[in-house]
Amino acid sequence: MRWLLTRLLLLLILATAAAAAGAWAWSGVLDARIVDRIERGRALDEPSVVWGAPVVVRKGEYLSISRAREALTRAGWTEAREVDGDRRFHVSRNALLLDPPGDPRLEVRLVQDRVTSIRDAKGVERPEYALPAEEIAPLVGEDRTRRTPVPLAEIPQVVQDAVLAIEDSRFHQHPGVDLRSLVRAAWADLRAREFVQGGSTITQQLAKNLFLAPEKKLLRKANELLIARALERRYGKDRILELYLNQIYLGQRGGFAIYGVEQGARAYFGKTLRQLDLAEAATLAGAIQAPNRWAPWKHPEDARRRRDQVLDRMVTTGLVPRERAETAKATALHVKKGEAVLARRAPWFLERVRDLLEERFPGPALAREGYRVETTLDLTFQIAAEAAVKDGLAALEAGYPSLARKGRLEAGLVSLDPRTGEVRAWVGGRDYGASQFDRVHQALRQPGSAFKPLVLAAALEADPEGITGAATFSDDPLTVEAPGSAPWSPGNYDGTHRGRVTLMEATWDSRNLPFVRLGQRIGLPAVAATARDMGIRSPVKPVPSVVLGASDTSPLDLAVAYATLANGGARVSPSWVRAVRDPGGEAQMTVDRIAPKRVLRPDTAHLVTDLLRGVVLRGTGRASSSAVKVPFVGKTGTTDRARDAWFAGYSADLVTVVWVGYDGEEVVGLTGGQAALPLWSRYMASIGKYLSGQDFSPPEGVVAVPVCPRSGRIAHPGCPLTVQAAFRAGTDPPESCPVHGLDGQVLGEVPPWPPEDAAAAAVAIDGSPIPATAPPGDGAAPPSAGEDHPRDPLGALIARRKAEREARRRAQEGEGAEAEGR
Repeated sequence: MRWLLTRLLLLLILATAAAAAGAWAWSGVLDARIVDRIERGRALDEPSVVWGAPVVVRKGEYLSISRAREALTRAGWTEAREVDGDRRFHVSRNALLLDPPGDPRLEVRLVQDRVTSIRDAKGVERPEYALPAEEIAPLVGEDRTRRTPVPLAEIPQVVQDAVLAIEDSRFHQHPGVDLRSLVRAAWADLRAREFVQGGSTITQQLAKNLFLAPEKKLLRKANELLIARALERRYGKDRILELYLNQIYLGQRGGFAIYGVEQGARAYFGKTLRQLDLAEAATLAGAIQAPNRWAPWKHPEDARRRRDQVLDRMVTTGLVPRERAETAKATALHVKKGEAVLARRAPWFLERVRDLLEERFPGPALAREGYRVETTLDLTFQIAAEAAVKDGLAALEAGYPSLARKGRLEAGLVSLDPRTGEVRAWVGGRDYGASQFDRVHQALRQPGSAFKPLVLAAALEADPEGITGAATFSDDPLTVEAPGSAPWSPGNYDGTHRGRVTLMEATWDSRNLPFVRLGQRIGLPAVAATARDMGIRSPVKPVPSVVLGASDTSPLDLAVAYATLANGGARVSPSWVRAVRDPGGEAQMTVDRIAPKRVLRPDTAHLVTDLLRGVVLRGTGRASSSAVKVPFVGKTGTTDRARDAWFAGYSADLVTVVWVGYDGEEVVGLTGGQAALPLWSRYMASIGKYLSGQDFSPPEGVVAVPVCPRSGRIAHPGCPLTVQAAFRAGTDPPESCPVHGLDGQVLGEVPPWPPEDAAAAAVAIDGSPIPATAPPGDGAAPPSAGEDHPRDPLGALIARRKAEREARRRAQEGEGAEAEGR
């Protein structure tokens, strides 16, 4: 008997040792899995997040206080009377006070909206300071998961307390497993003869969610306990709580799975985590156990009762006083309604960014590695652009009901900085959910008269001494015959003819026939080459109709071409991404800005800008002048049969192009001024207060002369309208207006100007095609004196005109002296 007991005892010892060895070995396996997941790998898959461009405050530059306020508020900062904590700011009439996290307090002083100084609390002056960038959206993967991990230090204490109160009030006392909770849960399960109550701590929940399948089995529960103990041994309470709060599932919203309290705050309340109050924190915490059951947008009454339960629990655990909890209970549920609460901002822009990055970051890296993608987008501008497209199209359909009956009216809007090419706003259509087709860069449509500024640039470059805004061209009918094509008889949009008109009038009122003659004069290859130089990437064929915009292009390319004018003749390359950084802040990719390329003379760009100013003051774009409060210029565009409507315009620091039309062959039936300009004006009226308001400064060698726009000559008191027109020095008209008498009577027709244009005009009216390289006498603009340099802007023709003008001045001075002598 003793022998048997000895053997049983030995077997028991061996079994215990084996179990201990197995447990030790298994705990080692679990520990390795924990280390591999949390330390060597990533505890949580984090989608890369796209960020907009920060507002940079620079000494000596313009700063919109309202824009700074909006940017700070959207970034989660709090406006307060006293700046006494991180992420607080205060705005006064002449100063902006900031308390940035990790930096000394800053004071930005302003005089008439110009920054005069940037000083920190120690009195150290800075040349600039970047306000916090704003998050646009995560680049979610195919699982459509939304998660924005945040450090525990940035999770408000009220959120932490609410979660601990309802999920694990003894979190800081137990070693990962709470025996009291386990016994209580086991007793409840035995009584019900099924799993009815959980006793899991926060550490156990984290272990289950990170490493185990969601099934109720004893083996899984045992593993959960072992993993929880391993987590507690290796990590402190703060790290475990941080992982848990960033990992918890909080339901489905807008087609996305919501994980973590930061995304939960945005999905539930449309706020950042730092902006939640006690009632909102309790609502969020209460939903953890059953987010679909207690989703406040689905079951508001159940959510309210659960919130109050959390508040009562916070009182019981001593985390909040009773009075504060009762006040929170009396608060209504202010839940962000609508499935679009998590709809991505700037979706077409995000897809463009994804396309640009996929070659550098292939596979699922963008959706899992938590990169910070720093872009050029201005979120204030983007929000305004999306509203302008949505509301503008709705207003058009309300004003013209036939538009909605024809199909789905669409629009594209792109806005960029002409000095850098950085994209500020990008709206590829009316509704990304309905159509992902990007009408900003994928759609190729004819720009119509919005192409005419490119023709003006080509003409001013090709004939800088002969072509000016005062040059006159016939507006009479003509037929153009070109080899290999049928005769072409263009007309004006309104079907009328005005005889001879100045180029400035033809530009303001978008007269087609003078532009056809202008294109013939300088040669169509020159028009095509200039368009390509200015940024039109699609093929531009040198055919007669090209001067009227009969060549397909995209809104993006047209914006680049207009940016060339706004940037003084230097073409920029559009850009979307500035840098990509890993979670540690290390740059994984930086994008060097491409230096602008000089493609036009600065005076050419300014002369075109000056001509376009008349479009918005008294021409086809004048409906915009009252809505937009910053100096700007632009051009309408309407294609054949009014199928497409355009408006392209720019200020000194922003270029915006709007297209309106249908994806199919349907005809809008409205001009660019009627359909596209209202959307452009809505957008610019919203963001104009954020622009510098600077006017266009003439470059050296450009003079302003008062002229009569009807004749193109120097205006006198009898002219009904006088405008200050820009000219290259030496090309301004040397004589006064011969069309109007001093009493305002019309004395005659508009004469040809410059005089050498008469032969070319006769040939053009005759209908004969004018080759680009036609010799003198065949209709081309005759060369100036000095055959070696027929297009030299400082050539003999300008010199001769200056000499004639000087001779007239001396003669007039002599007459004045003689009169004084008498």
